[in-house]
Amino acid sequence: MITYEYSCGHELAVEDDSKVVAPAQCTLCNEGSMVYPGPNALEMWAVFSCGHHLRVPENAAKVDRFGCKTPDCKGHLNGFTVHNPYAPESGRKFDGEKPAMDLMPPLMELEVSKVLTFGAQKYDAENWRHVPDLHTRYRSAAKRHINALRRGEKYDEESGLHHAAHAVCCLMFMGEIDLEQDQAPSESLEERKINDLLKRIDEVGADRASRAHRGQ
Repeated sequence: MITYEYSCGHELAVEDDSKVVAPAQCTLCNEGSMVYPGPNALEMWAVFSCGHHLRVPENAAKVDRFGCKTPDCKGHLNGFTVHNPYAPESGRKFDGEKPAMDLMPPLMELEVSKVLTFGAQKYDAENWRHVPDLHTRYRSAAKRHINALRRGEKYDEESGLHHAAHAVCCLMFMGEIDLEQDQAPSESLEERKINDLLKRIDEVGADRASRAHRGQ
């Protein structure tokens, strides 16, 4: 709290970061004048009706004697504040209700990215989306990596990356699909049947192409 003192003995307390302008005259008795709080206090600024400000010297006994020093200005004294009117305002960003992405553990975030890169180089960047029976297979894959950790094995033999990061990727794939489906516009039963059929046709075609390629 900042306390403004008046010659009459009355005081006015405001928050430290407040921009309140304390009146030059005491509003309780209309007699007391603002007294500078002393050389060890925060700097004080005189506020004038013209909108100008003046920093009050530290050796001033009474600060109500100051007039606006701007040439040709006839502004009268309104009051005083400890808020520096010339200090740059702090930037604002209203993100208090948004997810705190900086809480993500940085080393694991990097390791998961490495796993995703390894998978993209081995298969394709979006290959995981087209794996048949995705939930069952990635749930099984996640469990294999978790079981490896339970056995005391930290790193996957093939990728050299942490089993926990592999398990996270598997769970992320499952969750991503679920969230996409939850956020997608609802489709009719007929549309769902058609889309499922088209998806199955694509999967069969991809499987045949893969077998043909291996046969070559």
